Amino acid sequence: METQVVLYGDGEEEGEGEGEGEGEGPEFDLMGQTLIWVSPFSRSLRCSARVSAGFRMNPNLRSRVVRMSTPARKRLMRDFKRLQQDPPAGISGAPQDNNIMLWNAVIFGPDDTPWDGGTFKLTLQFSEDYPNKPPTVRFVSRMFHPNIYADGSICLDILQNQWSPIYDVAAILTSIQSLLCDPNPNSPANSEAARMFSEYKREYNRRVREIVEQSWTAD
Repeated sequence: METQVVLYGDGEEEGEGEGEGEGEGPEFDLMGQTLIWVSPFSRSLRCSARVSAGFRMNPNLRSRVVRMSTPARKRLMRDFKRLQQDPPAGISGAPQDNNIMLWNAVIFGPDDTPWDGGTFKLTLQFSEDYPNKPPTVRFVSRMFHPNIYADGSICLDILQNQWSPIYDVAAILTSIQSLLCDPNPNSPANSEAARMFSEYKREYNRRVREIVEQSWTAD
């Protein structure tokens, strides 16, 4: 069984348009596109979650898009296309509305871990310095994890001092997904979760399972 997280413009899907610029892909109208959050209620759904999108190129916006094009925005468009063409298992992401600098994302909890079955929402805020500087990434979903702050911010080396321009959106989300089941309690953002993970693993796993269940019904 395969489910898709689909981006809709006005309820129709169309293929890529013509009129590509030299050395660039087509410009896409991101107006009104919305990432649909999907809650995984079966293992097959979780394991096969993929991303696809209905693109609509708006000729009237072509010149405006070209004028607004910057290295950061061009790179984000490439990240977006790559994430759709070859999405890693268990992650999805897309720009919000008509703002390619602000993304919604979903991470599915890794199988055979306490996070298994969870559907966790995030936002990624990019600056014009991307990819030379990392985005600001924050969980929207409630979390209980040694390396996630109460406000959803994430303590992860590649989002801080170990950042490299080679990382794209897929790499960021995959790294965060791996962090869920492989935390670093020696660099805690949540001291209670870090202590519980190190000393009371059974209780920690119980708290994580509560977070997983809450992720199914959270707005």
